[in-house]
Amino acid sequence: GKTTLLKLLSGFENPNYGKVFIHGLDMEKRRRETRQLIGYVPHENDLDPWLTLEQNIRFTANLYRVDEETAIRRMAMFAEALNLVPYLNEFASRASHGIQKKTMLVRELVHDPDVLILDEPTGVLTPAEADHLFRILKGLRDEGKTIILITHKLREIMEITDTVSVMR
Repeated sequence: GKTTLLKLLSGFENPNYGKVFIHGLDMEKRRRETRQLIGYVPHENDLDPWLTLEQNIRFTANLYRVDEETAIRRMAMFAEALNLVPYLNEFASRASHGIQKKTMLVRELVHDPDVLILDEPTGVLTPAEADHLFRILKGLRDEGKTIILITHKLREIMEITDTVSVMR
């Protein structure tokens, strides 16, 4: 149910009934506009395995029509913040799960979404990497970004959230 909820919020799935709104926009009727507002990092790896990590990020930047200079600047900034720079020329299929997860995050941040949706963002990261990631997420939150995440780790919930919802 949790992952399905995130897929509905991100526009990757349509509801069987009811409607989903992001910033007052109907996700089904205004798909293009709402997709621009959202960055979605799923739990499972969805990188193209035959592209390098950098190519995966640039591909998404192109999809969102981010100009090349901005894409390069944002990719460099977030890749450096996540200690990802040495791995950018690796094929996605050969990168560790932690590197893949960090790449998926940079890929979504490159188009500067208003809402960042994360499904178990630290599940494959070391404790030090998870702490570092949450410092970055706190910075994004402080810049006014909305961050919606699923986690089973109470410490993570307490560090980053303003509001907590519990699903049973």
